[in-house]
This record gives sequence, C-alpha cells and structure tokens, in this order.
Amino acid sequence: MFIPWLTLLAAHGYNVHALSIRGHGYSWTPGFLRMAFLTTAYALAMDICAGIAHLETLFEARGEVVLAGHCAGGGLVQIVCDQELARVQALALLAGTPSFGADHVYRAWWALDPLFLPRMFLRDWLHPRSPLSSSELVKAAFFCPSFPIDWVKPFEKLMPEYESLRWPYEAVCVGGGAGSVNEDGFNGEDDGGVCWRIEADREGWTSSDRVSGYRPPATPPSMGSLPIASIRNTEQALYLETMAASKFTVRAPCSSANIGPGFDVIGLALSMYLELKVSVDPSDTTSLPLNCRITYEGQGAPDVPLDPEVNLITKVALYVLRCHGQRVFPKNTHVHVINPIPLGRGLGSSGSAVVSGVVLANEAGKLGLSKARILDYCLMVERHPDNIAATLYGGFVGTYLNELKPADVARLEIPVSEVLSNTGGVDTGLNPPEPPFNIGHFHKFKWAPEIRCIVVIPDFEVATAKAREVLPTSYTRPDIVFNLQRVALLPTALGESPPDPEFIYLSMQDKIHQPYRKTLIPGLTEILQSLSPKSHPGLLGTCLSGAGPTIMTLATDNFESIADHLITQFKKEGITCAWKLLDPAQDGTTVIYDA
Repeated sequence: MFIPWLTLLAAHGYNVHALSIRGHGYSWTPGFLRMAFLTTAYALAMDICAGIAHLETLFEARGEVVLAGHCAGGGLVQIVCDQELARVQALALLAGTPSFGADHVYRAWWALDPLFLPRMFLRDWLHPRSPLSSSELVKAAFFCPSFPIDWVKPFEKLMPEYESLRWPYEAVCVGGGAGSVNEDGFNGEDDGGVCWRIEADREGWTSSDRVSGYRPPATPPSMGSLPIASIRNTEQALYLETMAASKFTVRAPCSSANIGPGFDVIGLALSMYLELKVSVDPSDTTSLPLNCRITYEGQGAPDVPLDPEVNLITKVALYVLRCHGQRVFPKNTHVHVINPIPLGRGLGSSGSAVVSGVVLANEAGKLGLSKARILDYCLMVERHPDNIAATLYGGFVGTYLNELKPADVARLEIPVSEVLSNTGGVDTGLNPPEPPFNIGHFHKFKWAPEIRCIVVIPDFEVATAKAREVLPTSYTRPDIVFNLQRVALLPTALGESPPDPEFIYLSMQDKIHQPYRKTLIPGLTEILQSLSPKSHPGLLGTCLSGAGPTIMTLATDNFESIADHLITQFKKEGITCAWKLLDPAQDGTTVIYDA
C-alpha cells in the first residue's frame, strides 16, 4: 500500500523513507505466537522511535521528521506522539487505527454482522470485500435505513477491494491526539499539535495535489454513535472545508542579514513582527477585486498600495495560489496588515512581506505546503536566503543557495511580474513558473541567551538595489580570506555562554560590503569604529544591518548608553534616529487560528 505513496512523494521532491518494524515481511522472529501475543504496542512504537532517531542523525534534522502511518501503523505513530516518545514536525494518518486500538470498534461491527469474525479470516475465499460482503451490510454500516439500496452500489465501487478491514475504524475514529507534534507556527496555538488526514483518489493525489489539514477531536467519538458516515470524495471534503469561514493571524518577524562578515550568508530573526489579520467568509457575497480587500496600518502607510494586484504581500500570495490552480483568493478574503517594521532600512521588511505572502496563500488556499516547500516559494520571489530563512524558521541561521539549472538561476527577480502586471486581472499569468525543489538550505546556530540586539534606525532609506550597485565586481584574495576566517568563527562565538566580548568583536569585522556602503550612509566608518567592548562595557560587536542604514549592536548590558552614543554620532551628520532593543525571534513565522 505504501509503495505508490513513497513513489509519488519522491517524485514530488520529498525525502521519504519506509520504517520497517518487527512483525512485517520476514521479520516474525522469534516466532508468530510471541509476535502476536507477547509483543506490546509500546515495543512496536519504540521501533518507530529508533527509525526516527536514525533519520534525525542521518539528516541532522532533529524534530523535523513527518510521520505518516497507515492502518495499525497509524495507531502506533499516534502512540509515539501521545506518549511523547519522540518529537516530530507533523503527523499524517492514512486510514490509521486509533491509538487506543481497534478491537472494540470491531466488536461494534460484530454486533452489526454476526458473521463478521469468520469473514475477516475467510475474505479471499468468500468475498474480496469482506467483512462488507453485501450491499445490505454496506448500507447498514454507512447509511440511514431509508437510503435507497440502489444508491449503495456506486458507493461500493469506490471501496478498495483488499483494504476493507480498515473501513470500520476509519469510519468511527479519524485520529487521536498528537501531544509531541512540534509547535512551530503552522498549527496554531500550543494546543497539542496537528494531525493531517490524507485523502486520496484511486490514482494517488487528488486532482489538485492538496493535503487537507484538520484537528483531531480531544477524545474519541462514542462507540454508541455507530454507524457514522465517512466522506470519501476528497474534492467534496475540500469544498466543504473551503466553504467554512475562518480567521487567522500570520506573524512574520523582521530580520537582520549580512551580520558582520556573513555577507549574503548569515541572518537573524528579530522580535518585531509584521502581522496579517486574515478573515475568509465565503458566505459573504460582496464583490471584491480578486476576492480580496486589504487594509493597512503602520510604517509607510500613505505609500503602501492597497490594490491586491500591486501590494507585495497579496501579489506573492496570488503567485503561490496560481501555481496551485487557484486564480483568485477564496471569496471575501480580508487582509489587515499591521506593520511596525521600517521600510527600506535594512531590517528585512520585504523578506517579511514575501514570507507572510506565501504563508497567507498556504493558509487561505489550504495548500498544505511543508515549511521546506514554503522556503522554495519564498526564494523564488526573493533570493536572499539569509533574510528569508531567518524570518521563516526563526533564530540565528546560516544559509546558501543550491546550484540550480541555468534557467532557474537566471530568474533573479520577483516572478510575480509573470503572474500579474500592475494592470493585470484574474486571467493574467494563470500558469506561472513553479519553483524548483530545494532552492536553498539553512542551518540554525546556537545563540547565547545573554545577547540582545540594539537597532539604531536612521530616518532615511537605502534601496537594496542601490546598495548592491556600490559593491565591486571583484575582490582581492586578502579581503576574501579576512571575511572567511571570521565568518567561520562568528557562529561559535555567538553561541557560547557567557559570551566573549573581544572574540565576538573581532569576529564581526568585515571587508566585503560595509567599507563600500559608506558613501550611502554618512559617517558609517567612523560610527562603526567609535564603539568597542573597552569603550562601552557590555558591547560585543557592531555591524550594518542588511544593506543599511540601520546599525545593529550586540550587547549584554548598558543598552541605552550604547544606543545614545550611536544616535549622537549620527546627529553629527545631521541624521535623526530611533532605536529599539530586540531579541532573537526563535519561533520564526507563526500562524494562529481564532477559536
């Protein structure tokens, strides 16, 4: 049963592995009786944990494994999560047995059909669909007494011939809890995780290649409620889910990139958040352009476009939706943007907008994209992995772009222009280019808890494109070696507790971009050289944030005096500044659904 799924997922670029536990294939050692009667479910669940540990070691991806369980394996993976034997990124159930077992479910079916037990063991001899071996039994199991028997037969044709034993518990219980599923932002508040039930047609994926997310009930349904109808048509299930009104909030942190010597490599998510308050109400018949209304408050409000064809957030969301066959937003989508992040100041405002746009599409369109795939879409739009990965995943990250095909490498600008021009419409760019898989890679570094971030924000903008233009097209070997030596040490220096001020200060020096951008930021060189751990106790290091003009200083104490010094230095150049004290945003981008 799993072979088609493994093949399909691998073809879509997912790194998939089958975990074989004792009792499968030729692994009946030391014997059938011991396997059947003396082996506990806990022991089998620990086999799964051993497989998870192996994969985490193999791919250095602790807590990022997605478990998919079918039949009895579905019950076992729920035990792993319920008892917190391992932490995983998500749990997917494909007709999974309840974690509390299936025996009492079958007892309920036995009451429905006295010949249930022999049919289970004689199914190949008596009928390929036992224990549902007649239309009357199928009707009794899934439909009310007044349901026409003739309408049952088309339903029977949808039933997989040799998988009918999973139907009783699939109809009764769609899944248990998931206590150890990671709370990393795509499953709402800290309420015990998220389960996915994957619905598929006979060919594998649904026609729209989607995974439908849902939350399992806190307690299993009562056995007295049998029989319970089960929706088997995936498109119908998706339609019903899409028709439901929903409200959710997307929170994307700002970021600082190019930290010290880490030009285009190292990024840090910071605790200032772009927020989208999103409501979707398909029952409202109000006519909106592209079914979307935008309202905005915060930085740059007078200049931010509110047309969904022009606004960066909704433009990115439309690109992602159209890659999945959805040319407009769900009916009556309202996106209220709350943005405290200064625009064009080197704090990753565009990266936060791009990430929030992709996540908006994923949630509003119910696309079921993994975080890794969301990263691909983000990098397709903005090729700055240091900003993007920090905002999406949170924390202190090192990044790189993978080698791609020449056609993909050449696509450096936002591809949304291929989807919607500023005078486009619902028929513009209906088949945009999808991103290749695994555009970029990242790794989260440790961050010493004592270190906080002072950001001094001058009252003028520096366009990223202009900041790129002042950089040379080639560098001397000594300058490259200078940065390589320091960038190799900086992640270690910032992860050690207590931090070493001199070590960090020297590790944050740069010769690749800061010296060349002094023409855009008056007094930059003098400002950076005016601070040191000796002159300002508590200071660890200072650098340009992103392309500037914001200056970021890492410190453990005396935050206000350090900020005042920087503001005074800028004032000598006739520049006014604001400052904020921020912390690393370890959670990255999150989505919280209203109750």
